[in-house]
Amino acid sequence: MIPLEHPFGGISFLYPSDWVTDISSDGIILAESQEVLDSSAFSAGAVMLILSGPPDKVGPGGEEAGAEGLLDFVLEGFATAEGQESGEVEPRSFASQEGLGVSLHWSEGGQPLQGYLAAYMDDQVGAIVLAASPEERWDEVWPLFDQMLRSMEFYTPLEAVQQGELELGEVVTATLAPGATDAWSYRSPGDEYVSIDVIAVGEWDPVLEVFNGAGDSMAFDDDSGGEYNPRLSSLYLPVAGTYEFRVSAYSGNGEYQLSLVGVEPPEGGSVNYGEKVQGLLVEGEREVWTFEGSAGDKVTISMVGLEGLTDTYLELYGPDGTLLAFDDDSGGNYSALIGEYELPQSGVYRIVARAYGGETGSYELSLEKEP
Repeated sequence: MIPLEHPFGGISFLYPSDWVTDISSDGIILAESQEVLDSSAFSAGAVMLILSGPPDKVGPGGEEAGAEGLLDFVLEGFATAEGQESGEVEPRSFASQEGLGVSLHWSEGGQPLQGYLAAYMDDQVGAIVLAASPEERWDEVWPLFDQMLRSMEFYTPLEAVQQGELELGEVVTATLAPGATDAWSYRSPGDEYVSIDVIAVGEWDPVLEVFNGAGDSMAFDDDSGGEYNPRLSSLYLPVAGTYEFRVSAYSGNGEYQLSLVGVEPPEGGSVNYGEKVQGLLVEGEREVWTFEGSAGDKVTISMVGLEGLTDTYLELYGPDGTLLAFDDDSGGNYSALIGEYELPQSGVYRIVARAYGGETGSYELSLEKEP
């Protein structure tokens, strides 16, 4: 057995030296062979899945739900599995901490499977672990699973690796570790627009998220830069202060380049309640529409693609620049819709219209105030 440390998930444990692993920001997959890992099927062999991190990111209810609530949430989803059957929930010992566990039986493509689901939760970290294999091999692989579980230590997850400070016009190169998040800071004078690009070196899929000085998420992107690279174009930084750009991975990891440039305000304009406007998006770009809103107003915003644009995406930002709501497909036919959102304060709101995955084309946007 050899050690595995995942500081961004808040977990360390031992696993068989001849097993293979896949570590991402979403969790860890361990399998007895590369063939089993690539198959994405429990019926192919012995597999362990681990999701761990801050309590509010692991499952609904966070710390207050506890290990029992976390188990209940996963078991609700398991209830739809073919031939599903679960045992009694019982105490589960890890290396030095106590959680809960339950045995599972179900089928996959007619293949009987057996598994074990374990959960841990405290005020700093939560974890859900699923070990599974074909039923006929369970007695063979369970001792390995049990040994891995008994070696697990949970601790406060590392939020991000501070990589340094950025300047406008700068291009930096770094390497993202497996399952890691890199953080880059930028001191803005406020009331400016910037564009941020992340370009992966090699075949992996990075994502980008921006936070303001209060720690609130302002923007997120996965593929708008093309070839699975994220791009946030014409991002508005409303107030002076330090902003943080976090680079993580949807899948894989490796070297990347990050660039930050100042840009002119995007196309768009102002829109009033009851009005429809039209715009045109070029690849990776966005347009911004502003409106005056009052606290308590309930607004509905829709964005429908016209010629050349099939998949629209909407974001709504508050007067302080905080991302309040976003949507991809709620309007049907890949159209974006933010429905009956109640505005939290009076002021100027910003609607960001963009295309999912960097598409181009024209669109129609409407803003309605609900009765």
